[in-house]
Amino acid sequence: MEQRQLTISGMGCKHCIDHVKNALNQIEGVIVENVEIGKATIHLDATTVTEQMIREALTNAGYILEGIQ
Repeated sequence: MEQRQLTISGMGCKHCIDHVKNALNQIEGVIVENVEIGKATIHLDATTVTEQMIREALTNAGYILEGIQ
């Protein structure tokens, strides 16, 4: 498992935090460590999880993935 920091736009409240957490938890191979307004820390299985999978999950939830570190 590799740790990644996500920068996410479109978040503004606790509801957004919960919504992002739920979206990320739906991705098999992702473990959510922390979500705050504008960012998230996750652990992922880099052999099965792609940036595109994360981007799509967040887009479908109504948010924009600005970057992954």
